Amino acid sequence: MSFLSQLERFEHMHKLIELKATGNPQQFADKVKVSESTLYYYIGLLKERGAQIAYSRYAESYYYKDDFSIQFGV
Repeated sequence: MSFLSQLERFEHMHKLIELKATGNPQQFADKVKVSESTLYYYIGLLKERGAQIAYSRYAESYYYKDDFSIQFGV
């Protein structure tokens, strides 16, 4: 996977989390076109960068507990 496509995936993930529109983990993985295990790895990387990400079973979506912003680009 190229660096740019990986950045695009992270940006897409970030937008979906901000909008609370991820769906369950399998749906989220499908939306960003990765496996579920890769999705968990990416979420872990975002958490390492300070993102406080949680999952709501009620809303069936990941969300940021606090405001989180990150800039993507080259």
